[in-house]
Amino acid sequence: LNNKELPPKIILASNNDYPLLRKFMNSIGYYLEKELVVLEKDKYYIIMLYIKNEEKLKMSEILFGKNNNLEYYNYMYNKNLDILKRTSWLKKLQLHYENIILKKLIRSIEKK
Repeated sequence: LNNKELPPKIILASNNDYPLLRKFMNSIGYYLEKELVVLEKDKYYIIMLYIKNEEKLKMSEILFGKNNNLEYYNYMYNKNLDILKRTSWLKKLQLHYENIILKKLIRSIEKK
């Protein structure tokens, strides 16, 4: 497909690598319009709506999406804390950075 043949909207669901998917879709001209987080049997799934738009996502949107789901963000934050206890310093630095962003997202949702 070339760029002119791409549909105006795409709905995707993935079971892993959400940041990579968000970054890729944004790089080919799709903007993450909306996300829906679904919890099924203790596993989170994200359904994403992309629209054809050259607008770029913020880093926090690439990493954690646009779902405003407080439970999901708290889950990710606590998961990162758990991983921090048993990982290399480089991974710890990355997860610490992600948790700073997650904490800001959590606070902004709690204020609403």
